[in-house]
Amino acid sequence: MREPPSPRTRQRRLVLAAAGAAAIVGAFVLFHVVAAATAGERGRTALTQAEASLSDRRLDDARQHLTEAQDAFADTRSQIDALGPIAKVARRLPVLGHQVKAVDTFANVGLSLSSAAQGLVDAADTIIHPPDDRLPVSAAMDALRDTQRSLGPATAAISQASGEVARLKDWFLIGPLGDARDDLTARLPRIQARATSADHGISALIAFAGGSAAKRYLFLSQNPDEVRPTGGFVGTYGVLTAETGQMKLERYEGIENWISTHTQADVPSSQVGPPYQYHDPPLRRTLANVNTGPGWPQAAELAASLWRAGGEAPVDGVISFMPGFMGRILAVVGPVTVPSYDETVTAENINERLDFYTHQVKGQADRKDFVAAVAELVMRKLLDAPASQWEPLGRAIGQAFDAREAVAWSTDPMVASVLAERRWDGSFPAHAGDFFFNSEFEYAAKNGRGIRRVYDHDVVLRTDGSARVTTRLTVTNTEPPNAFGNASTLAYLTIYGPEGAVLDVGASDPFAFKEPVAAGHPATGWFKAAAPSGGQTTLTVVWDVPKLVRQLNDGTWEYSLRWRNLPDHTGDVVNLRVELPPSWRWQGGPPPAQFPLDTEMIGSWRIKSGK
Repeated sequence: MREPPSPRTRQRRLVLAAAGAAAIVGAFVLFHVVAAATAGERGRTALTQAEASLSDRRLDDARQHLTEAQDAFADTRSQIDALGPIAKVARRLPVLGHQVKAVDTFANVGLSLSSAAQGLVDAADTIIHPPDDRLPVSAAMDALRDTQRSLGPATAAISQASGEVARLKDWFLIGPLGDARDDLTARLPRIQARATSADHGISALIAFAGGSAAKRYLFLSQNPDEVRPTGGFVGTYGVLTAETGQMKLERYEGIENWISTHTQADVPSSQVGPPYQYHDPPLRRTLANVNTGPGWPQAAELAASLWRAGGEAPVDGVISFMPGFMGRILAVVGPVTVPSYDETVTAENINERLDFYTHQVKGQADRKDFVAAVAELVMRKLLDAPASQWEPLGRAIGQAFDAREAVAWSTDPMVASVLAERRWDGSFPAHAGDFFFNSEFEYAAKNGRGIRRVYDHDVVLRTDGSARVTTRLTVTNTEPPNAFGNASTLAYLTIYGPEGAVLDVGASDPFAFKEPVAAGHPATGWFKAAAPSGGQTTLTVVWDVPKLVRQLNDGTWEYSLRWRNLPDHTGDVVNLRVELPPSWRWQGGPPPAQFPLDTEMIGSWRIKSGK
């Protein structure tokens, strides 16, 4: 007869049995966790593809990817649900529990994001493929509200997902789970910022379009043929009203028509400011010349003030645009016919026809009225554009604002905040690093499009991060003499330099006046003129900059450059040379030796000090 096992043997067998059971349970749990993680990885990939498709406006592809994501995350959830009561126990285990909880998180996050994104795609479809093509732009309020209603849940879902993923930060997670956490930790804040920005942007657009209260805007067009710091001379004006999404152009005409009948709406002679105050006697400063400085908000506020001084009803904002803006609109809505001039203006010929009436037509009234007639027709065609053109028009208008061919100022704090966030308000920017802007004000001449500027910009860096910056500007007047003011390019050039810079008076050309600092940038003014038919003039400006480059945490240095261009102007060029201290080297390549100023230059480059 076999002897019964001893108590110690029985205990050992129980321990082994328990260990075996735990191993089997652990393997079972791990099997489902790995399967869930694999499904979650499929879902994450599908979400990434859906995001790319939505950005590219491939809505059918986006829907398909979102369906794939929902199926994958549902599979993720089912793998954990298959554990039954074991899942509750597994969640309490030190290491394995983190894996199960991570899968729980990714399943919840993925299903929430997929569902919210479906609503966002449907809302986008309403704008890109509206059901009724006959609806004009002014009737887009319902589509905007639908989009806003979809953005709310999407933004909330992204915010919640970010918080849930953040709680996994310090956990040890197996391969695909760790990869998913790291990817989502980096990706979700960016997506959240974009969604929040879109939500704010649509809210601001609804407010701008009179969604909650009637709005009234002053429209001013700038003509780059007479150069101004924000673009050009204000040649036409209009009044735009907006109420519950219905936008109407009340009137539109040449600026001289308003100025001549509102003689009380002038800046007092003692307050005209530069460069008007430098003329003897001081020139009259009116609504046509509010943009004598580098920032549009200041110009717009002055315009609104002069508008009220002229006895007009107050406005809720001031919007400005240039020929480049009209060209972008015409590229979408098609040409406009100007019957009284027997002209058809297209995106391709708008600059040439405006140039013709600016430089060759002898009647002053004809020249001004043609510009006003074209601008009014373009604006009316924009407001009447059918629903099928909403989406391309939105992109065209956004591109125009990005290029500063259009700028806007609003008295509504929310609208103003969104404009500033997108850099659509024309504010003069602060920038820590190398900076240059030629804030050019041309006196009366109509040759702006024919002016070519070449900037030779030499930067000599020192080992303490300071620098000596020398810029030589060569201005060439390519236009021939004409009857409309091309005696020269006479202009007042206010040059803005890097933050904290000090002008080297001895090395620079003799200046006319010191100007106030703007956005941290010191400024000095010069009068310069180039004769017609290839005449040239030059200007040399030298700055000593105490801190031009900054040292980063990894010990490298960063050289950043922001060169503000004159909007809606082409043909200017910068030749850049940056001399490094001995043993310093560019890391990843140097800045370009030459670049055009058709757009604003913003860039940064790394330098290794060699210490």
